[in-house]
Amino acid sequence: MHPELTGNGHGKSFVEAGLKFAKEEYDPDTFSLAVATFNERAISVYEDVGFEPQETFMQETNGGKYEFLRMTLSRSLY
Repeated sequence: MHPELTGNGHGKSFVEAGLKFAKEEYDPDTFSLAVATFNERAISVYEDVGFEPQETFMQETNGGKYEFLRMTLSRSLY
C-alpha cells in the first residue's frame, strides 16, 4: 500500500485482496509473513485478518538488526 494511504482504515481490505489473489492463483495450504515487531499497526491488521503469531527472530535489514514476528494463516481460517 502506498505510504500516503496508510492509517486510513484500508489495511484489512488491502491484505484480504492480496490473499484472495494468492489463493486463486496458487491455492497454498498456509500463508506466512514476517513483520517487524515495532510495526504494531500492521500486526493488528494481520491479526484482524486471521494471522496467528508463531515466533520472533532477529533479522539484519536496512543497515540494522531488528526483531521480526513470523505469522501464519492456515487454510482452515481463510
